[in-house]
Amino acid sequence: MSTEPTKNRGAGLTDGAVEIFAPMTLAAHSTYPIFCASPILLHLPNAKPTRLHSSAPIYITAENPVYIVPTTPPGPTFAAGWDKLSDELKVMILQNNLVLDHSIRGDAWNEDVAHALFPYLRMTPEIAGLAKEIFYSKNTFEILLFFLRSPHRDEEWVLKAPSSPFREIIRRIELMTEFWPAPFCIFPHLADYQSAFPALQHIHIICRVTHALNDRAFGQLLYDFSLATGKVKLPKMEFAHPGQLDVVSGPNISPANRKRALEILKQKITFAAKVVGN
Repeated sequence: MSTEPTKNRGAGLTDGAVEIFAPMTLAAHSTYPIFCASPILLHLPNAKPTRLHSSAPIYITAENPVYIVPTTPPGPTFAAGWDKLSDELKVMILQNNLVLDHSIRGDAWNEDVAHALFPYLRMTPEIAGLAKEIFYSKNTFEILLFFLRSPHRDEEWVLKAPSSPFREIIRRIELMTEFWPAPFCIFPHLADYQSAFPALQHIHIICRVTHALNDRAFGQLLYDFSLATGKVKLPKMEFAHPGQLDVVSGPNISPANRKRALEILKQKITFAAKVVGN
């Protein structure tokens, strides 16, 4: 990324520059002249934020997307302009900035919330309320079901989900787990767990095949899972919402075995609407 001040053009100092009132994302491989009355923070991928302040407009050129955040709340000029917008346009503007192109990972909620949502909570009360509603109702939140090993406690499967104050407005969740017998013992409780998300509209279950399994070992596991042998009993799970079911793996698992795995799961996991798989 590079920055450089524009030439002073006298009374037309900010002519042609984008004045920054609220957080915005600068697209990759683009150059924009920007101006902000207060210092700004430039967020680059895998780098600490850079604080920048200039009395003149500056040009920013970046190879990667740059997230620009003013360090102070917008003033009365911005508030007056915002109030003139229609409700529909306000929602469209906030959705464009708050709906992420990826699910919010279970191990990075605080990072995504701080990066995307917090700047809007520092604006007007109306923007703060709309931003919180849009962020939690439009994004997909990942729930992690993982195996915990510790020398100080028994081994157990742990469910990591968003904190309870926000579950009431979350509409889309993504459950990540391993394709292994143990997690399925907890799945019936997950179906009951739906009540913790009263606004839930969609659930996406992703079963990952561990890299420790080769294709032959996974084929044997599928044989044990299959209804014909009954060696591993899979409980039936019914979800009251539309959903999607997928099995993902690395190149160590053949497409044929991945398809068999998905077919076995579809016999045991049902949703309120047609299940979609790959």
